[in-house]
Amino acid sequence: MASYFEDVGYDDETGADYVGDDDDVGADYVGARRKKKMNLAKMALAGRLPQIFLGFDSTVAAATAATSTAEPNVHLRPTDLVVRAANVEDWLITDIQVGRVNMIAGANGISASAFSPLARRSVISCPPLQAGTNAQLAITNLTAASSRFLAHMVCGDISRHPASP
Repeated sequence: MASYFEDVGYDDETGADYVGDDDDVGADYVGARRKKKMNLAKMALAGRLPQIFLGFDSTVAAATAATSTAEPNVHLRPTDLVVRAANVEDWLITDIQVGRVNMIAGANGISASAFSPLARRSVISCPPLQAGTNAQLAITNLTAASSRFLAHMVCGDISRHPASP
């Protein structure tokens, strides 16, 4: 039985992409580059790329809504959102926007407890986030006091010059 990473075109033993390598005999350069980009996306979703954290930090007044924004300096593919566990019950997330794509369907929002460090969830399938493009969280403070919202997105580094080895 083939491993998942073999299915997406990644060789576990050598650590190399074997689908679409530029050294294929007679390979079309553009086609090979396109295949490599597809493999990077699959590898990012499989958790095989270096990970970078994109942080969100906002202080929100009692019972009000706000937007927390973060802007990466390299190309990323978000795979998870984690909200600080200390006051996760105090927040409602009404929108997660990656670039121009809204990741929450519906108008009611999601309790931030769904994104607590202890919650089990699958990998988020987000579009790539280009360097200099904002990721935004629309949040609502549910408490009767001002509170600080801290969260981070776990992202795969899909840039040509990775920020981490």
